[in-house]
Amino acid sequence: MKSPIRCDGEITASLNYLKQIIPKGSIVNSYLFFSGGVEFGLCESDRFVIGRTNKYVITEFWNCMLEDPRRVYDILNTKTFSIASDKLFYLLQDTWPQYPDPFVRAALFVYLNNCTEKGTISSGAPTTFDINPFSLSNIRKFKVRNFHTQFDDVDCDSFLDSIATELESDFVLIPAGRFNLNLLNEATSVGHEVTRVNHKNIKTIFDSATCNKVVLIYKFNQAINNMYKEYNKIMIDKRGYETNKKTDCEEIIVTNF
Repeated sequence: MKSPIRCDGEITASLNYLKQIIPKGSIVNSYLFFSGGVEFGLCESDRFVIGRTNKYVITEFWNCMLEDPRRVYDILNTKTFSIASDKLFYLLQDTWPQYPDPFVRAALFVYLNNCTEKGTISSGAPTTFDINPFSLSNIRKFKVRNFHTQFDDVDCDSFLDSIATELESDFVLIPAGRFNLNLLNEATSVGHEVTRVNHKNIKTIFDSATCNKVVLIYKFNQAINNMYKEYNKIMIDKRGYETNKKTDCEEIIVTNF
């Protein structure tokens, strides 16, 4: 299932390896959920995934897509849905969560995401004012099984609070995107949809004995090898195969099992 949402640093290459280490029928809690790129691949191959986020707007968008994607498509495809200036685009970035209809908010969510360079919603300059027909088709045809979302009402500065007591699922999945040595990633203060991430503190999940099997995935960064030197690490190239060459590594998987 192709996600209608774009994401800078999206995890995709590791999917085939994840299918090797996460058996069919497993229950997977996936944190930092946003675009669903890797999660939907697991769902379509008979794993049961809960996409978890501490941003309500993300949960609401996906609930609308699960309930009635055609309604989101129809809003985007109507003649009255027309944005043709930077000024209006930036105004929508500031105000889109204020619209009363959740399906209108969902349409604006996916529209703004598809019109900025890095898939940001509440920030970023527009690179286009139109969603391409292929993306519209993905929205209209969207359907995924074995999946639902969960909103974790925890401190916006830390999604780790909702992982610390996780005992019910077979696997905890954290597709963390790009690693940043700064305290918080560069976009943490921007956007209703952005989760604050202290990348250094994610390691506490591995050091805790309260969690089940944990799978952490990053775009390759040598700092991951250094930080998680006592844990299992698998490097994945762009084609989705294991590699021993750092120069070929696209994504790196860290596990505690």
